Amino acid sequence: MTVKKSNSEGGHAKNVANFEDVLVRCIGLSTVYNPSSPELQIGNLQQLLSEGRMALDRLIDALSEADIAINNRKILFNALSGLTTKVVNAIGANGVSAQTLEDARGIQRKITGARASKKNGNENTDAETETNKDTLESVEGNKETNNPQTRSSSQQSFDLKVEHFARLVALTQREPTFNPNESELQVPALQNKLAELREANTRAAYAISEVEAARRHRNHILYDKKTGICACAKKIKMYVKSAVGATNAIFKQINRIPFKVIKTG
Repeated sequence: MTVKKSNSEGGHAKNVANFEDVLVRCIGLSTVYNPSSPELQIGNLQQLLSEGRMALDRLIDALSEADIAINNRKILFNALSGLTTKVVNAIGANGVSAQTLEDARGIQRKITGARASKKNGNENTDAETETNKDTLESVEGNKETNNPQTRSSSQQSFDLKVEHFARLVALTQREPTFNPNESELQVPALQNKLAELREANTRAAYAISEVEAARRHRNHILYDKKTGICACAKKIKMYVKSAVGATNAIFKQINRIPFKVIKTG
């Protein structure tokens, strides 16, 4: 399920801000506000407010780190099709066997998304069309996109490209005639590129995982049915009503402060 975007009127931050408003008004009641339940006592409410703020900050930080990791990965992988095409052409130019060249072209198609041309049974080895575009990662950046299937599919796409490129690098290592003069196509450079791709992919995966963990924590602090901020605010309103009466001006002010339980998937 995709979580709706936050907005200034009904978002997660608004719930935390409104909880602070309720807390301030409860403190203003002084000794009149004297619940027997520890859960509703001022010290606990202050702690819950602090946890809500920290949960929001944690998610903001996680989203920022994820944006950086995802963008870095995207830059590296966007250049992979072109590099793969160069490597395959270099393999063909060095007089390898027909089977070796066919293997290299097969790997290329899996990386670039190119299809074999039906005309004369030849492959379109210059195609650089990418499949499985990076649809993933509108991981928020205040965008509340939370689609596990989309994230999983995208991550698998990157994992597979790393695997296919590793096979291509291994092929160049095994081929004794592969010895291009171009430094970027030489085996050590290809090995370094493979390492960069793996590291960037791992960093992005970990960053996305942290976003998910931070989002779960935020949802727990704000929306747990028993201990969350929204549930606690409802109990506070009930207590204040019982303590000062439904016609009391302070109760009416507190009761008008809205809280929205946002569906979180």
